[in-house]
This record gives sequence, structure tokens and C-alpha cells, in this order.
Amino acid sequence: MSLSLLTLALALYGTGAAAMPTSLTKRQDDQACIDSIPPGPDQDTVNKIYLKAIDMGASLVVMQATLETCMQETRCNNISCGDQDSVGAFQQRPSMGWGTVEQIMDVSYSAGKFIEQAIPLAASNPGLSADGIAQGVQRAEAGNLYAKHFDTANQLIQQAADATGVPFGSVSPSGGGGGGSPPPPPPPPPSGGGASGGCSNTYTPVPGDYCWLIANNHGISVEQFLANNPSVDAGCSNLQVGVAYCI
Repeated sequence: MSLSLLTLALALYGTGAAAMPTSLTKRQDDQACIDSIPPGPDQDTVNKIYLKAIDMGASLVVMQATLETCMQETRCNNISCGDQDSVGAFQQRPSMGWGTVEQIMDVSYSAGKFIEQAIPLAASNPGLSADGIAQGVQRAEAGNLYAKHFDTANQLIQQAADATGVPFGSVSPSGGGGGGSPPPPPPPPPSGGGASGGCSNTYTPVPGDYCWLIANNHGISVEQFLANNPSVDAGCSNLQVGVAYCI
């Protein structure tokens, strides 16, 4: 073999040999990063998502969808790794048009990119649940994995409201958010048909109330509140101010 051919062969072999460990190392680094995700949400990340949703006029159901998504993807932690080229709290991919890595690693930016799709999706599909919105925006291929985070999302909303000092009261619980469809007609007041056969206690929501907050303040679960008030949908998107509910 001539020197020139030998040099070329070594160059090609060396290039291939270098590429394989580099790819393997990236996968190992990504897996190590994923394995290091804390078991619970990062409050600073949650606060930024909450404030962005408030700023964009998100409805309650859109807020729930946003927090369900970050819980499913990263337990609401802003990470620099993920499947393929996914990064950030929502595991958005630069190659799929979500933005640059630097942009996506900005929690406010990545939350905004999610919410700007969630708001029109909710508005054009009245009654769509929070997990349905999350599924639609993320275009998840493995089925609906977001619904299990519904209660946690409601808890995070309350925690973020407390931590930031910014109440959720300026957002209308229309289920559409940001100029979507008007809210459904209000449900009728309870008429003694509660879970126990009669409604001995009622509560009338004020601006800023939502199902989890009402249930928590009265020592019952969200599930019990919804069972007592079957006219309220699972996403609490049609809860009405000024209407009495059974607690």
C-alpha cells in the first residue's frame, strides 16, 4: 500500500473511531443528566411558568395543562438534556422548531411557547380537559400520560401564587384563555342532591377561586367537591363566580 493510500486509510479510520465514542459519550452524558433530575418540582421553575401563564392571560385549564406537562416531562425541572435533542422543563426540541437551545433553556420562553399553542387549542375545543390540551400541544406518541398530574398541577398553582404574591384572580376560568370562547352557561345551584342525599353546606365562589382552592379551604378533596357538584367538569373550567356549590 502506498504511503498516500495508507495515510488516507488511517485518516478515515481515525475519523470513524473518533465519532463513535463521541456519540456514545453524549448518550451517556444525557442519561446521567436525566437520572439526576430531582424527585420533585423546582419552585423557581414553577414560579416562572406560573408568572408567564398569568402574563399571557391563560385560563385555569391552560395553566393546569402547562404544569401537568412540565411535571410529566421533567418534574418541573429545567434540564439541559433529554431524548434526542430535547432540553428544558418541557423537553422541547430545537430541531422541531421550538427555538434554540439557549432560548428553550429560558423557562419563561419555553413556557410561553407551550402556552401560545395551548390557548388557541383550548379556545377552539370548549370543554377539552387539561390533559387533552397537554396531549395536543406536545403531540405525545405514547398516549395520555398527563392526567395523573392533575392534582399536583393544582397544588403547584396555589404554591406559586403564594410564593410570588401574584393571585390567580385576574384570570377568567373560561377553559379557553386569552380571548377564547365565552364560558359555558353557569351550572344550576345545588338543590339538596349532593352525595349524601342533601346539601347542608354551600359555598359561593369569588373571583380567583378554583376547585382545588375551594376544596382545600373546606377540608375536602377535589374529587369529593366534583362528586358533590356533577355540573362542574373535571377540569373545573366552568366554575362560576356568584353561584352556590355544595361542599
